[in-house]
Amino acid sequence: MTFKAVILFSTLFWATNIIGQTRTLTGKIIDQELYTIPQVKIFNADTVLLTSTDINGNFSVTVNFNAKSLIIADVGM
Repeated sequence: MTFKAVILFSTLFWATNIIGQTRTLTGKIIDQELYTIPQVKIFNADTVLLTSTDINGNFSVTVNFNAKSLIIADVGM
């Protein structure tokens, strides 16, 4: 009976570890002339604000592993 419990526990632990994986994306937002763009908003596909760039255009965002796209938006761009 304990062997079955160990197998069940390890299977559940392994399954929740796979589902909960995330990845971190970092980068810099630039325009056509290679100037950085500050305060650009980065959203997920559900239009939930994830982060915005700093004064130098740098950003870092953590998203789910299965996220397929991000929306990057700024006024005038």
